[in-house]
Amino acid sequence: MNINTGKSLTKTDSLNQSINLILLTPKGERVLNRNFGSNISETLGQPINNVIMEISAEVISALQSNDSRILVDNVSISAENNALNLITINYNNGETGRVFA
Repeated sequence: MNINTGKSLTKTDSLNQSINLILLTPKGERVLNRNFGSNISETLGQPINNVIMEISAEVISALQSNDSRILVDNVSISAENNALNLITINYNNGETGRVFA
């Protein structure tokens, strides 16, 4: 279900919504589930070249520990002018076996 509209989602849209929710929720924010989310926000303000590997590892860890449907194959991070530009996640849907980016 779409968290903004309440409408039904396709499996792909549901996975994408889950990814966004997990990565944008700071760990510890949910009172009843303190392990939900990621620690990506902790890297804000740090030189991107110093934290690329940390961000990549956190994306993989957060997604795989919070949603069993997501099997991360690869995380690619692009940076420009010492700022995070784009995170590309290649993942396999554990339910259907389809690969997404």
